[in-house]
Amino acid sequence: MGWVSLFDPEQLAALLKIPNGGKPVAIICLGHVDHFYPKPMLEREGWAQRSDIKDLVSVDRWCAD
Repeated sequence: MGWVSLFDPEQLAALLKIPNGGKPVAIICLGHVDHFYPKPMLEREGWAQRSDIKDLVSVDRWCAD
């Protein structure tokens, strides 16, 4: 499974026939992959650094630290 967030929202909305007012923010992709990259694309392209999972997951509360 992969999360794709690099796309043209207007083109994707037209392709998927999303009704007016709907705004795609990401696509979840399922399927076989031949190999995995050494680093996630966002990290590789310098957009974001890898975060520790404990900093990303919370239970029964909003974590805005």
